[in-house]
Amino acid sequence: MYDKRVDDTPLTQEQLEAVIDAAPRLPMVTVWLEDGPVPAALLVWGRHDRGWVAGVSFLRATWHSRALVTTWVPADRVRPAGSGGYRLVPRVRLSGNPETWPSLPPRYPAAPPEWLSVHRHEPYRSPL
Repeated sequence: MYDKRVDDTPLTQEQLEAVIDAAPRLPMVTVWLEDGPVPAALLVWGRHDRGWVAGVSFLRATWHSRALVTTWVPADRVRPAGSGGYRLVPRVRLSGNPETWPSLPPRYPAAPPEWLSVHRHEPYRSPL
């Protein structure tokens, strides 16, 4: 499933959620963040004028808090983990400045409700 819009109409939050929710399953990946490798769910691929990005979600726990974190990362920071299904991951077109991209919804395979209730979306920080 690929968003085939050719104009630069911004992708809305509702459109992004619908595309992700229509995917048959969320494959697991390893994403390389500033802190090192993290197991994550691959929610969506995003195509920007200057390259590909991945929308991912992961569980982050510290001694005093926990959260389901979603963020956009450069696609080259994502590596397959476990079984495939990566071809079924939806693709969307992203336009404009990364600060204007929609937040990713709180989705993670088998995440308990208490994790979903503490969702935090972190903005895309890396330059394209």
